[in-house]
Amino acid sequence: MTATTWSLGDRLIHATKPDWGVGVVVGATQQTHEGAPCQRLVVRFEHGGVKTLTTAMADLRPVGSLPTSDNGTGHETARLAPDELRQRLAALPPESTDPFRSLAARLRSTLALYRHRSSGASLLEWASLQTGMADPLSVFSRHELEQLFSRFSAALDAHARKLLRDGLKQDPRAVSEAVAAASPEARAAVKRLDVTR
Repeated sequence: MTATTWSLGDRLIHATKPDWGVGVVVGATQQTHEGAPCQRLVVRFEHGGVKTLTTAMADLRPVGSLPTSDNGTGHETARLAPDELRQRLAALPPESTDPFRSLAARLRSTLALYRHRSSGASLLEWASLQTGMADPLSVFSRHELEQLFSRFSAALDAHARKLLRDGLKQDPRAVSEAVAAASPEARAAVKRLDVTR
């Protein structure tokens, strides 16, 4: 419905579902609808949870274009139970785990997650993407975020190892292409995981 092209990490509001609160784009793919280009987005809303939407149908607006209960600051997310926020931080995003996506697509999304680090701005970016919070340090200490990132990293390694093993059985060429197109950090992780054992 809008001409905006959304990218990972963009913050938005669903104009007809403002009660969902601010959402963070955690997955974006290009597609067409009735011949017109659009996007399929996976968005983590602070009150609506994770939703898969198409820009051909959903009225999505940048944060600040509509009034919200928290004016786009992310403070509403901080009112969620700390346990729920911890679960969000430890969970892999849907574009990496959705069984309706091809194994190659899930593998590419999973390898892209290796861009995050357990320190500095990368840690805060990761926590914001996982929770939809503008300022994760308003709820968690840096030490807590580092511990939660460690849990996330262990889950990421286990998931990547399984996808790589399954992929090598089903379509070794697709695995090779996904790894070749991945970042140096992701290629190093694949080597470290050593799925041939």
